[in-house]
Amino acid sequence: MIMQAICFFTISGSLPMRHPRPHFILLFFLALIALPACTHFYKEPAVTPVQARHTITANREQHYTPETLRLTAKVDYYDGSQNKRVAGRDFIISARTPASLRVTLSSFDKALSTLVTDGHTFGMLDAMNNVFVTGLATPANLAQLLPLYLSAHDIFRILTARHPDDNVVESPTPELRWNTEVGAYQLDLELSDGRTEHVFYAYPSGDIVKITISRGEETQYEFSASDFGVFYPEQDDDIPDDAPKTTPTRSIRLPKTVIFKLKPQKTDVRLRVDSYALDCEFSPQVFQLVPPQDTRVIVLHDDSVVTMPDATNPPSYDDSVVTMPDAPNLPSSEDDPVTPQDEQPNDAP
Repeated sequence: MIMQAICFFTISGSLPMRHPRPHFILLFFLALIALPACTHFYKEPAVTPVQARHTITANREQHYTPETLRLTAKVDYYDGSQNKRVAGRDFIISARTPASLRVTLSSFDKALSTLVTDGHTFGMLDAMNNVFVTGLATPANLAQLLPLYLSAHDIFRILTARHPDDNVVESPTPELRWNTEVGAYQLDLELSDGRTEHVFYAYPSGDIVKITISRGEETQYEFSASDFGVFYPEQDDDIPDDAPKTTPTRSIRLPKTVIFKLKPQKTDVRLRVDSYALDCEFSPQVFQLVPPQDTRVIVLHDDSVVTMPDATNPPSYDDSVVTMPDAPNLPSSEDDPVTPQDEQPNDAP
């Protein structure tokens, strides 16, 4: 009825109107009332929640979880608390299960900052300020270069198309329900700090297209992913060049666009992925970082949070040279071979 009224007033403009202003005001308010009707709602698939869970689980189990990954991307970053914006910087992440990361931010092929962690401690070199910082690998410390406010373990899970699980409380199998606004099946997981993690699975692919973390009705953290593609592990170097080409049997679906929004920190991070390399070989040096000579070294103790130095707030620091410890279970061979595991849990609902 409201939309019919709007259409009537719209097409009746040619009729004589003695008081056009009241009609215009009425039309304006009718349009405002009709706006909610324009919200798009996604129709639930014609399957039961049990059937949907089975399909999503089966599709996710077809994909494997790589042990190593290298991602190159362009990063756009906005920090509302500091009114700081970065656009189009080159971003490279090298990662190895369970929590080893090397993150490099560069511009015009020049490294600006590099962060390395084994999941327990971290080292970060700020080349622009000639500062090296090391300490515990807390989410807040890792966020100085990778502003996701996640542990290294959960960052690796996000990179390999799974949801964070560091703080998930074990509970009976949660209910899977359709979310009409997102257009995906929603799984609610209780966290140890009282918040709730909501994971959204596309149907029937099982792609995780969105993750939110909320306290009550307030959404504090939001992750979204789109433009999914199928990616395969790198070919084995032992295969002869003249061997027949075969289609890899292992694959994983990964997004080309990833967005993180952190409302308390007023932070917005967008990754536009250029390439993925799966199960690639890394040398041991990739996950080690030693400060160059004459570099200012800041050693953080306990669970201190790093704030990068500036002219008005110079922090205390230790002049001793710090060497990052080796990652746990680091292979002793020179080439650091990676042996993929075919059967790993793939985070199905």
